[in-house]
Amino acid sequence: MAGEFPSAKDAPSVVAYSQTVCIVMFKESATKDEIADYLNHVQEMGATIKHVYESIGGVALEMTSCQASFVNDPIVASVEPDAPVSTARFR
Repeated sequence: MAGEFPSAKDAPSVVAYSQTVCIVMFKESATKDEIADYLNHVQEMGATIKHVYESIGGVALEMTSCQASFVNDPIVASVEPDAPVSTARFR
């Protein structure tokens, strides 16, 4: 009938993924070319490179939970959520 609203079952489904920033550390054996290929791939898949940590061999990536499969690459050593770091000593 005219003027009726469609039911919820007729609405398109929308999936919301929350963004998270993770620090991805590469294995010492990873070459510069492998890392460059990895970074190109994750960007093509929608992740954002927030920062490159050349001195420690890692990057900060902003990605959705569905993009977390990026961490399963053979050149990835570890992945940790990005968080503030302190150099203060504990007594």
